[in-house]
Amino acid sequence: MQDGEYHPALHFIILAWEPELAVPVHCRSEAARLKMDFPYPCDWPLILRGTISAWDAIVDSEYELGVAGTVNFTVVFNATEKVDAKGLAKCYFLRYPEGCSNYHELRNIWLAANNHKENEYKDEYVLHNNLGESFTNRWVHSISSAMSSEDVRQHVQEFYSYINPVHENPARVLAEYPA
Repeated sequence: MQDGEYHPALHFIILAWEPELAVPVHCRSEAARLKMDFPYPCDWPLILRGTISAWDAIVDSEYELGVAGTVNFTVVFNATEKVDAKGLAKCYFLRYPEGCSNYHELRNIWLAANNHKENEYKDEYVLHNNLGESFTNRWVHSISSAMSSEDVRQHVQEFYSYINPVHENPARVLAEYPA
């Protein structure tokens, strides 16, 4: 950062890279190190809280340093399989608040950024900034997967069919297809 601006080469900040894969591996090793039985408390609500907390801290830092919030944010998710609509609960096809977030990491990130996510551990993280606004204007969907471009499109479309109100900003998607 210089003169209240990010370096022009910086386009986005990756808050986490495949946390749904990396964090459970770390938790298993910690449980083994501490000689605890797995499952060590380290599942999706805690992964989500860590990601939201990091995002909130960066936005806090921008404000404190007087830096214009010009870079985008993302979490690179590993969408390893196409979710089949067969067998999903009816709520999966409804908009928030009637809709459910099961099976969809983008829905869970949006809920947490907009302070709609209940934490089952009851030690809920309290947002310091308007991450909902940050999500609307600065979020980039990142998917690391062998999914086809059509499956990526459907995955993002399912997300936008859930959020309410619908964003006016166009979706920004960065999909990485591993070799």
